[in-house]
Amino acid sequence: MSEVEQGGTSLAAAYSMILIFIVLAAIGLMYAWAGRAFRTTGIETSLGAG
Repeated sequence: MSEVEQGGTSLAAAYSMILIFIVLAAIGLMYAWAGRAFRTTGIETSLGAG
């Protein structure tokens, strides 16, 4: 993020957005993988108190 110090705030914002999209994509893939893994084993995944 040294681009901010040099005045390149738009470039730093673009880098930040790319990083956010990569993290969201990784979370989505992990969620899909975990959902498929738990669905095939038949484990109850609800965390309710009842």
